[in-house]
Amino acid sequence: EEFAVLLPGTLLHGATCLAETLRATIAASRVRNLNSNETVGNITISIGVASYRGGETTVDLIARADRALYAAKTLARNRVSVAGRDEQPAVA
Repeated sequence: EEFAVLLPGTLLHGATCLAETLRATIAASRVRNLNSNETVGNITISIGVASYRGGETTVDLIARADRALYAAKTLARNRVSVAGRDEQPAVA
């Protein structure tokens, strides 16, 4: 599943730090069977981060975040990728 988190007034560095904290917290968590309390696995998350550029459309912002997300999945999964730093250009 994919979802977006909007952080108005947050600089790219702050958003990236928050994404990394979220990623690390989820990766450190364990999924347990409620009946037996047995650990059955863990969850990882890949996150793409993008910062709004003045004049850009919402569609463009989301597209850049989506490319960063897929870069995180392609590069290693369970990581944070920042738009413009890690993603590959779109193939036409």
